[in-house]
Amino acid sequence: MGGRGLPLVAALALGACTPDLPRNIHVDATFSADEVELAEEAIRQANDRLGVPLLGHAVLVDNGLYTDADGFHYDDFGDDVGVIYALDSKSAEYTWLADTNDRDYQGYGTLGDVLVTVRLGPNPTDAQRAHFRQVVMHELGHYLGLPHTSDHDAVMYSGSGRLELDTYTSKDQAAFCLVYGCGG
Repeated sequence: MGGRGLPLVAALALGACTPDLPRNIHVDATFSADEVELAEEAIRQANDRLGVPLLGHAVLVDNGLYTDADGFHYDDFGDDVGVIYALDSKSAEYTWLADTNDRDYQGYGTLGDVLVTVRLGPNPTDAQRAHFRQVVMHELGHYLGLPHTSDHDAVMYSGSGRLELDTYTSKDQAAFCLVYGCGG
């Protein structure tokens, strides 16, 4: 995203569009047990690396599993229920995202919901688990109002991330503090 992300950081740092914290989040009940575990770990990482050390409190409240009878649809963005959704890569919503932006998505995060298209199969490898967790962490960053960064050593990097990044880094923390004005 390069230079386009800078104005967003400036706007967020001034308080525009900055969500109130902590934010409530659910995990889609259609995820496998492995995926639920990793999504819940990503929520804990946000609290342990962004919230508690920087603001003194959690930034996300895990409200447990959520069942949406018809799955994710665009109207869910405005329903005031934050969910980490499994988004089918064959759905109309995914096709619109990919076609509109001329790229494939493994995840998509907004201030309304988090969408994850990468899924784990049976008996996932450690690398597949790490990739899934990192996608969820990255999209949770967007759910918290963080923009992309061009820094390869951050979870919020705008390209394919490094699988060894299993938590938010000091670079992610610095971006978080630009948005939320951490006390120090």
